[in-house]
Amino acid sequence: MPISDSLKCPDLQASIPRVAKAMALIHLSAVSYYGHLCPELPLVTPKTFLDFLDTFTLLQQQMTLQIKNKFQRIQNALGHLRMMIEKHNTYTNFVFNLEQLLKTSRKNVTTLQQQLQKGRLLIKQQLAECQHQENLIETLTKQRDALRAQHKAFLEQMGKAFLGPLSQLQVADFEEIRSYRAPPESVVQVTDALCDLFHCETGWASAKQLLCTEDFYQELVFFPKEKMTDSEMIKLTQALNAPGMSDAALRAVSIPAANLAAWLWAVLRYGLAQRRGLPTGLLLRQIEAMLAREQAHLGRCQFQAQETLEHNLDLAKTLEEARASSNQMIENLSQAQCGQYHKWPIKAALLTPMHSWTTELQKLKGHCLTVFGDALLCSAAIIYLGPFPPVRRQELLDKWLALCRGFQEPLGPDDVAQAWKQMQKSVVMPPKNPLLSIRSPFSLLSLLSSESEQLQWDRDLKPQAKSARLAGLLLRSNTHYSSCRWPLVLDPDNQALIWLNPPPQQETRSLAPGPTEHREKGFVRNQEEATEEEDDSSDGCEKAKNKTEEQKTKDRENEEEREQEEEQEDEEDETERQESRPASETGSLPLPNLRVLSGADPELGPQLQEAAANGLPVLLTNMELGLRCQELQWLLQREDLSPPQVQPGFCLYLSTSVPLSALEKVLGYELLKRMNVLDLSLNMDILEDQMLHEILCAECPELKNRWEDLKTRALDSCEAVKAAEERLLLMLLPQNPKHQKPAKFLRDMVRAQAELCQLRAHCEDLEDLRLQEVALWAPYRRVVWHGMAIIKTLSPLQNLLPLFHMSPDNWLAATKRALNSMKQCETHQGEDLPSHLLHLRAQLTRQLLGSTVAALSLTQVPLVGALGALALLRMASKAPELERLAFWPGLAASPSTSYSNPGVARPAWLGVRAWHECSMLERLPPFAGLCASLAGHSSVWQAYLSLSSTVLGPAPGPGPGPDPLSLLQKLILWRVLRPECLAGALADFTTCLLGRPLDENLGASTIPFEHSQATRPMLILLPPPGHPTATMHPLTIIQKLAARHEQGQTHLEVIAVGSEAWDPVSVVVSTLCQAMHRGHWLVLENCHLMPHWPKELLQPLLGLLDGARVVSDLESELPLVQPTSKNVTTVHRDFRLWLILSAEAIASLPAVLTQHSMPVFWDQSLELGHILTDSLELAQQGLSVQSPARMLPLLLLHGLLLHRQLYGMKLQAHRGRWSQVTLIQVLQIQDQLWTSLSNPSAAMQELAASVFYGGPVGDKKDREALISLTQACLSPSNGSWAQPHTPQYLLSTLLPSPELGEPDALAECRAQMHLLPTPPEPQSCGLSVGSQAWLLRRQSRMLFSALQRTLPTWVPASRGSSRRVEKRLRQRLVQAKRRLESLQALLMETTGQEESGAEWVVLRLSSQRPLQAFLQTEVLELSQLAGAVLRDLDCLLQQLQGLPPCASPRCVEVAQALWTGRLPPPWRPHAPAGPQPPWHWLRQLSRRGQLLVRYLGVNTNVPERIFHLSAFCHPRRLLLSLRWEATFAMAALNQPVPSSNFPGFRGSSSSGLPHKHQELNSNPLNLQVVNDPNPTVPEMGLLLIGLQLRNAEWDPLAGALQDSTCSQPSPLPPVSVSAQARRPSDLPPPGSLAVYSCPVYMEGPLGITRLHSRHTVMHLPLPTKLSPATCDQRRVYVCSPPLL
Repeated sequence: MPISDSLKCPDLQASIPRVAKAMALIHLSAVSYYGHLCPELPLVTPKTFLDFLDTFTLLQQQMTLQIKNKFQRIQNALGHLRMMIEKHNTYTNFVFNLEQLLKTSRKNVTTLQQQLQKGRLLIKQQLAECQHQENLIETLTKQRDALRAQHKAFLEQMGKAFLGPLSQLQVADFEEIRSYRAPPESVVQVTDALCDLFHCETGWASAKQLLCTEDFYQELVFFPKEKMTDSEMIKLTQALNAPGMSDAALRAVSIPAANLAAWLWAVLRYGLAQRRGLPTGLLLRQIEAMLAREQAHLGRCQFQAQETLEHNLDLAKTLEEARASSNQMIENLSQAQCGQYHKWPIKAALLTPMHSWTTELQKLKGHCLTVFGDALLCSAAIIYLGPFPPVRRQELLDKWLALCRGFQEPLGPDDVAQAWKQMQKSVVMPPKNPLLSIRSPFSLLSLLSSESEQLQWDRDLKPQAKSARLAGLLLRSNTHYSSCRWPLVLDPDNQALIWLNPPPQQETRSLAPGPTEHREKGFVRNQEEATEEEDDSSDGCEKAKNKTEEQKTKDRENEEEREQEEEQEDEEDETERQESRPASETGSLPLPNLRVLSGADPELGPQLQEAAANGLPVLLTNMELGLRCQELQWLLQREDLSPPQVQPGFCLYLSTSVPLSALEKVLGYELLKRMNVLDLSLNMDILEDQMLHEILCAECPELKNRWEDLKTRALDSCEAVKAAEERLLLMLLPQNPKHQKPAKFLRDMVRAQAELCQLRAHCEDLEDLRLQEVALWAPYRRVVWHGMAIIKTLSPLQNLLPLFHMSPDNWLAATKRALNSMKQCETHQGEDLPSHLLHLRAQLTRQLLGSTVAALSLTQVPLVGALGALALLRMASKAPELERLAFWPGLAASPSTSYSNPGVARPAWLGVRAWHECSMLERLPPFAGLCASLAGHSSVWQAYLSLSSTVLGPAPGPGPGPDPLSLLQKLILWRVLRPECLAGALADFTTCLLGRPLDENLGASTIPFEHSQATRPMLILLPPPGHPTATMHPLTIIQKLAARHEQGQTHLEVIAVGSEAWDPVSVVVSTLCQAMHRGHWLVLENCHLMPHWPKELLQPLLGLLDGARVVSDLESELPLVQPTSKNVTTVHRDFRLWLILSAEAIASLPAVLTQHSMPVFWDQSLELGHILTDSLELAQQGLSVQSPARMLPLLLLHGLLLHRQLYGMKLQAHRGRWSQVTLIQVLQIQDQLWTSLSNPSAAMQELAASVFYGGPVGDKKDREALISLTQACLSPSNGSWAQPHTPQYLLSTLLPSPELGEPDALAECRAQMHLLPTPPEPQSCGLSVGSQAWLLRRQSRMLFSALQRTLPTWVPASRGSSRRVEKRLRQRLVQAKRRLESLQALLMETTGQEESGAEWVVLRLSSQRPLQAFLQTEVLELSQLAGAVLRDLDCLLQQLQGLPPCASPRCVEVAQALWTGRLPPPWRPHAPAGPQPPWHWLRQLSRRGQLLVRYLGVNTNVPERIFHLSAFCHPRRLLLSLRWEATFAMAALNQPVPSSNFPGFRGSSSSGLPHKHQELNSNPLNLQVVNDPNPTVPEMGLLLIGLQLRNAEWDPLAGALQDSTCSQPSPLPPVSVSAQARRPSDLPPPGSLAVYSCPVYMEGPLGITRLHSRHTVMHLPLPTKLSPATCDQRRVYVCSPPLL
């Protein structure tokens, strides 16, 4: 059957609309996913879609051709198979028919003999009967003749009687009768009888019409009188017998009528006579009929007799022929039955392959119908899936499958919606009309590869993970030969060479005849040469007929021996042919050799040209290092390449270790447009197999050995099955099947099927063994899954820190350390396997998390711990994806999550955003009823949430379900309801799941020297300058490493780059080359200061990164005998290169150098325990020989000062710049002081407070806090040791027992340091609870932000987000403009009610009211500011309305700042509390204007002097004006004052004022907190309200400061400010509470206060229950909060 009749491929032309729609949807979907993966990279360009089209066309053609070839092959085999079966069936039927025919023939002979005898008797009887019939016929003939004569005579008489009257009629008679106009009655009677005879109506009119008929006379002549009926006869008789109808009467009236009546009488008489002669006629007819019957019967008898006679003759002849035929059949049957061929079970032997190949043909027909969809998805995978990680690849492929099947899928990613869909698990019926038909089940591996190729990959030990093999197939696709873009492989682990060895063939080569076709031809040739004519067997049968049974048996044995010899000869001939057959016939075309080149190779250009000219594929590793090569740049312009410079077989595979996020920096935007990126970086499935291998090799090596043996046997068995199936197929593909020997063919088929069945049974046995081995592996595999869950959770940390990269070697090294630690544990040797593996999981968890912390620094311990704890929950199936998304970023992050109204009112203590998230959480089953519980049990929830941040214990809700909330669910609640406590909640969460802290075994920050290489620089990333974590410089550690390496023989060179004045480039290059040759260590410091990296410096660095030859000491001294290249870089194995730069200036380093270096994150932890531990280790390294009791005070002081830097500007005006160098100096000086002075403690305290730690401190309050801490640590009073929660008490807990020796004392100190809580008690560090709460809020925000950046969630952007932002900005601008306009109107009205200009100034001066003048000045400044801001807002509003943007720099700055939500720079000088949100500041302006108008008392006679400091732009001028007012009052007692000169006034003269500074200072202000519930304004003074106390609280009963356990600020009673001298009653009684001079600041939004001394408004003396030193340590201050 031809292919066109059986294999129907769809028409591409008709499918173009559906294919085009599917391609567009796939392209748009990929674009959306790329927007989340790397929006800054040009991974999707018009070339990408062109590649998509070309790849689809090529793959569709290849798949169609492959299906057709395979279909034709199987169909030919099936056709041959059917032909063999039909041939056998025909032969079997032939033998059976012969047997049946022989039986029939024998029966036929007997039957013929009997029939012949019966025929002879029958002929006699028939002849006698014929004679009898002849006699009877003769008698009947005579009777017929007599009757016929008699009847003839009667008829003649009747005719004469009729013709006589007829002759009397004349034509003229009719004319006469017609001429009557009124005929007589008798005439009418005649005509009426005539009308009745002719069946006409009676009457004269009808009769006249009848008579007028043409040829009426002829009608009378030929009137059918024989056919008259009896009724007509009776009617005619009555008419003629009527009166007047006699002939005489009629003639008397009319002769013609009488003639006509005579004719009627003749007709009547003829009828009567006819009826009288009827018996004679009837008898005549009977005789005639009888005669005819007898004559016919006689004929039949004679015919039968003749037939019987002839039949007898035929029977005699047939009998003779039957006897001859029977004899011939006996002979033929004996010949046919000779070979017993008809008894062979050919059909049963061929039934199995027929069924399997028929099923395969049906599959191929189905594949042909889905070829467009399959080719489209394969093309999309090759073009678009490369840059994505394996999980996203599968997600995108599933989305494309759904789109092609007709489902309505969103094109972009939505992790939240995907998690909802997975949770619902609803059964979705596929659409009836799919967009494109897709193979089901769909598998890219089966479409892009073959089973034989996969088996070969297994034998070549290529990775077996499906995700890895899919990536390998994407790389190996032969479409890269014809694509518009070269493949760029991101390959940090050198996986590309594994997949490209051997390289793939070009598509033109793939269409060449494969090995199967050549084997078919060889098999055909062998079959033709080995076959013989079938006549030989028939000849043998002819001879065998005359032999005895013994001779037949002997001949049969000889024949079998002869066939065995022929088979052996055939096998030998086949072997000889295979050996002599050329390579083009024995296999496929020879594979091209893959050239592996390096981008750092100096001879890269000529090698690329040679490979391109020879048509060889090339793998270029580290291609970023060869971008300066002109030949490479030429080859990258692929559209310009053509023969003969570039042959068709050339393909350039570009490889780099640069991650996807850094491609633009390294390669550039334009170059990436010409690349098809494929990410082969860390594959979790490959790592899982490697980890399992490591664990099995260490824990159970016999399992590993058995598995390897079983895998090899399984591969051999599978390949044997495939070979047997191929041989079975080839047996049925000869060109001339008629020449085959059936016996040999049947034996070969049976043997082949038996072999195939045996091999398949063996495969099944091996599969059973494999399942048994897998069951034995299961416990170890669960350990691997445990470790992989942690690795998968930690790997995305690269999103947070792009330079962070944990390679598979790092993870495997951590696994080996865990296994080694298990071997070292002797206490667990006798435990059972589950306990052992549980311990192994714990060790693996610690090692994996610990190695990550070591790579990132101790500052990331909370983040790493939280991720590790979450991984454990996910491994235990206790962290569903939806709950993880609910934790971060929240279900509301996706626009697909619908909001449902909870139906209850929001509690007042819960924010709008938190309430919205709670309503979203209610969609999750565990949180059903959450909003109702929060609203109905508010007090219980508030009490629960007022606890310290914890996820332990039961939660109050949310619903009445029996199952309590899990750890993650409670963590979600804490994140939503108490986001400021997230850091503490995560710490408790981590402790619950991980137990011991991760950093307990980690010491001071070190450099991972064991992972360093001579060819890979160490890139040390320092914190930004002035950052609190910059407490130690890495150069110190490098020097220590150099001192320990090679027994201190390592030479260390340090060069500070960045300025030619320090070290010229030539010196740096020579030093670098010398260090590389001699194995020295070179440190390039301040690399971020390099303005540019010159070529002469980059060239040796790039040569070092790839292709450098590492040599030992002996090799470096000996000259190279056969160097691989004259320009190959040689580097000593001990060489190390260290690059030190600031992390924020990483862009200043060449991107190539950055990506090829090993990063070291130099962030030092500021947790107190870490600082103390590091300091103790530093003190133990030979820097000091002091006892622990002597060192610990200094170590604690150093640790407290560094730990307090975590609080930043919340606790100090300037950050401290102390480091470990400071500690080293302090320890050295203390050692000297104890050996040279008698009072070393006092001297050390003074030096520490004034020189080492206090020297860089410039702010007064910062210095006071430092002095207080120094006194607390270095010279604690005797009573302070027993006071808990103080630095002195903390020091006492750290001091070892005096009875212990020095090693034990140090160990006890270290143990106590490890036991310090994180975070420590705030009072022990000289802090308040409020400060620590602020720090926890800040850490919570940073930690949540880090979690979101680490594990980003892909959700679609909200529709119209930009429009909403613009709309919201416009609304805010309109609202702010309206508020400013009303403010300006209010201020103008206020100033209009006062005198204007100089008159107002003179009035105020004469009245001597500086305070009123200050208020008026504030109003004027605010009015001017409101006008300027209003103009800025008008300008921006005009731009939003479509007008051209303003070119003014001020308007540009304002617009840019407001679009980003920042306070514009032109407005910042008018914000005394510091930068703040612009809309908050604009509301403050309106509130300030209202208060200032009220303070001026415009509508009142006497304004009340009760002020809020935040209402003033210059609050210190308020106090100054009060002092001026007191000065004027004192001067008024002596002399009048004509003018004034004070802030806010612009008087022209001040000659009469008290201009001396002493006079102004002679009136100090008296400030006092008024505890009276009804305070009064003092004379010549004022009241300040709205002040708040920070870091302490106010005791209204005692009227003093006291310690606070709350993080919220404490409101302060009104403060009385007076310029009058203090009365004795106002002085505190002797022995009362101490007084703390508390600074007063202006507070900004969100509780931000700038604590610098220059921002101090005043100092407020406050009685305190705390010591003033404690107040200094805690930075207790008063602030004026923003106006509400």
